[in-house]
Amino acid sequence: MIIEKENINKVIPQQKPFVMIDNLLEFDEKSATTSLVVKEDNLFFENNGFNENGMIENMAQSAAAFLGYDTYIKGLDPDEGFIAQVKNYTVNKLAKLNEKIITTVVYTHTIMNINIVKANITLNNEMIAEAELRIFINK
Repeated sequence: MIIEKENINKVIPQQKPFVMIDNLLEFDEKSATTSLVVKEDNLFFENNGFNENGMIENMAQSAAAFLGYDTYIKGLDPDEGFIAQVKNYTVNKLAKLNEKIITTVVYTHTIMNINIVKANITLNNEMIAEAELRIFINK
């Protein structure tokens, strides 16, 4: 584990209660992997689970952690950004209360200030969601 829950705000700009990742598990020059345990106090918790909007936000914050870890190791604060576009979003299953999802984002390229990543979420080694996200970075 690279960054634990109590320090996750060092690599993402979001603050509680809007934090949708717990830990940064892995990082390399092209990808990052995060985890989240679905809790009842999560803003996207409904019907005993994590809703589809929460899954997108989890993917986006995982992308933010990928970008933010690089700034963190340079001693800088994470850049703010927002979801510019979501493409090819599919959800096969929603995570339930106390289940741990693992999200992997793979950086593909940057066009101006827009970073394009492919993301997938797994639950118990089963892929439950995937998408391509375009994340605008406000620099």
